Amino acid sequence: MHHNQVGIWRQRFAADGLPGLLDGDRCGRPPVYGHNDVLFAQRMADQGVAISASQAWRICQALDLKP
Repeated sequence: MHHNQVGIWRQRFAADGLPGLLDGDRCGRPPVYGHNDVLFAQRMADQGVAISASQAWRICQALDLKP
């Protein structure tokens, strides 16, 4: 861990206390696939079915499944 990052965390803690250490909003595009989509793809891969999170999302959308 770089000492600059520790300094940033110390400043945030001094200013806002423990809530200051929580992750804030980040710039950039929000994630497209949720935790359930990724988990579903990982569970399928564990069973020997090679599937990506995007493919799992498309299948769930097509079948109107809400994991």
